[in-house]
Amino acid sequence: MVGCGSGTTLTDVWLTELSRRVSRPPKVHPVSVGYIPRLTRRQPPLLPPLYVLVLQPLDRRPSLRIHEARQKIIRLPDDPSALIGFSGLNFEEGQVTIAPAGIASDIGTLRHMDAGMPHLPDIPKTFFTLARLPETVQYALTLHFREAGIETEMLPFPFPEPLSADNQRATYALGCTIDEFSLFSLRRYRQVRVGMRRLELPVRGPTRAGVSLKLSLYQLPSGRVVWQERVWDVIHDPPREGTQHRYRTADDTLTLALSRAVGGILSIPNFQAALRFPRHDEALAQKQRRLRFSRPQPGDLLTHLGDKRRSGI
Repeated sequence: MVGCGSGTTLTDVWLTELSRRVSRPPKVHPVSVGYIPRLTRRQPPLLPPLYVLVLQPLDRRPSLRIHEARQKIIRLPDDPSALIGFSGLNFEEGQVTIAPAGIASDIGTLRHMDAGMPHLPDIPKTFFTLARLPETVQYALTLHFREAGIETEMLPFPFPEPLSADNQRATYALGCTIDEFSLFSLRRYRQVRVGMRRLELPVRGPTRAGVSLKLSLYQLPSGRVVWQERVWDVIHDPPREGTQHRYRTADDTLTLALSRAVGGILSIPNFQAALRFPRHDEALAQKQRRLRFSRPQPGDLLTHLGDKRRSGI
């Protein structure tokens, strides 16, 4: 293929660009994460008609750790709160090359690729960012509740506050704290032969996606916590001892981790009990309040004693 100049080919330009070994700042890759409805085959539990307020989650993730030797040349994104992970190399394993078939001598001198990825990458090459993370988690929780027939409403504050007149019929409020929402991927290199030369092109290696949410269920209007628990999920792609990726992109891996963590909330027995029994407890308390005697006045006390005498007590 002839390029734009005499004697210049696109292949020569491509080889020149790939052969340059310069230190470049990591790229920024916006991640698209959603929620997959009906991911599990289990039927949603039968619950009474409920109206639940889904509160906006609090983001309390720890800051990401990057190797100290590389911190001076790394440029973090403008919004550190949007950073959820990165893809890069690893000092523990070194650079692993996936050689083409028939060149077994090259692969023998390299370490075996651990698909479980026990060590996170130390040298970032690409930063993964996700805008509006609390809203993404809040929307996933809302969709999951609506699948079970529970009426929900999203509110922009993290803790129960005095409710407006429109929300007086709400029975519960669901609070959430994001403890982990991470995506890490090791970079590998695949050998490609171009003419007499052998190039190494970067490819996606083992990927780890983790989601951990701490949930709190508040009973309204008192705001009392009736249930609190942590839901989480971690996905390795490829799975441990595997070599082939199951998911097309790293974004899909994180989407599955979010869907599996959220998708099991309604199946937790303690959570189902919290949604059922407080209604019974509230009805019992109202019944006891109706049976409770007020302090008798003197006239009422004499009338009460006269009724006892007439009844033979």
